[in-house]
This record gives sequence, C-alpha cells and structure tokens, in this order.
Amino acid sequence: MATNFDMEKLQLRPTRLHRTHSAKVDTRLSKADIGEMEAKIATLNAHMEHVRADLGRLADVPERLGRVEVQVNNLPTKDYLSGKLGDLLRNTVLSIGLIVSIAGVAVTAAVKLL
Repeated sequence: MATNFDMEKLQLRPTRLHRTHSAKVDTRLSKADIGEMEAKIATLNAHMEHVRADLGRLADVPERLGRVEVQVNNLPTKDYLSGKLGDLLRNTVLSIGLIVSIAGVAVTAAVKLL
C-alpha cells in the first residue's frame, strides 16, 4: 500500500528520561507470568489469523468497485429517460388521436348509410 509518508522528513529527537524515584524495578518473570504471556500471544495470533482472512476477502474490493463503476456509467441518464418518456407520451397521444379520428370516420360512414 503506497503512502505519502517520507522517511527523510521524519525527525527523531532524543528525549531524556528522568527517574522520578530511585527504586529498582524487578524485571524477573515468574512461570505464571510467562504462561500468561504465552496465552495472550496465542490469543493474539488467533486474532491475527482472522484479520488475515478478512484482508484476504477484501483483496478483490478494488476490482469489484471498478465493475460497479462501469455498470453505473452504463446506466441511462435522467435526460435520456426524460426524452424517452416524452417520446412515449407523444406517440400515445398521437395514437389516441388517430383512433378517435378513425372512430369519427366510422361513425360518420355509419350515419350516412342509415
């Protein structure tokens, strides 16, 4: 994934850590602590498998979005549909007028025959 992040612009400044107290910290871990950390690591690994699976399903999203965009671009526009509706209404009115005219001629002919 490309980013606009430029490593050269990153400026790291060392900071001084000041001790607030002089007590030593016990860094030894008990077997219980190690077992607990291993369980947490196993849980995190299981979650990562789910994340990887989800990312795998998302891999084809750009391609699918491209297909949707092409389909949307091929849909008729509002102006096109308005024009077609206008044509349909005009043809319907003309057809009704023609039917009325034919009916008028037929009625006139029938009256003359009587």
